[in-house]
Amino acid sequence: AHFMTPTQIYCIAPQLSRGLHHMTLSRNGQDFSTAFKSMYFYDDIILSALEPLSGPAKIAGTRVHLYGYNFFNNSMAMCMFHESLVPAKFISSEELVCDSPQLFAASQLRWTPLNEHRHNSDTFKPLFPMSHGYPLFRSELVDVKLLMNAQDIVASSLKYLYQDDLTVDYISRSDGCKRGGAHIFLSG
Repeated sequence: AHFMTPTQIYCIAPQLSRGLHHMTLSRNGQDFSTAFKSMYFYDDIILSALEPLSGPAKIAGTRVHLYGYNFFNNSMAMCMFHESLVPAKFISSEELVCDSPQLFAASQLRWTPLNEHRHNSDTFKPLFPMSHGYPLFRSELVDVKLLMNAQDIVASSLKYLYQDDLTVDYISRSDGCKRGGAHIFLSG
């Protein structure tokens, strides 16, 4: 442990098995305090996929499912989209759900073809394998990270693509037969 102030010390947790472990203090390595605090240690968490892979930049709230291993039910679990934190909801040990936050600055969006986006910088695996180089979309690719205790970032991360929000400026008609079949033209 490292002395920080008269009322604070700093230490690094040792490697322990999964579960609840008690912490005590000692000044001499032999006599330990009778008061203790508990700390829960968990298995390494691995993120493997998320869906959907993209959503609107300005309108927040796209429900994003994160898949992986060793998730646990914890009220402090958070998803981090770029630098924005949002609560994560536990579904199972292999699934969490987060609602995407608004992209902090929609001005960050760049005109990019979908086929240029990759899962991470050191792989050539495309995020959208069936996409083409045209048309271009205003978008921004961000890291999605997980914090199971609202402090420590899980080692693995995934990619999420913010895209310019869709807008409708004109609709060719405002009514139609309930049987369907009406031709409707939209622009925006």
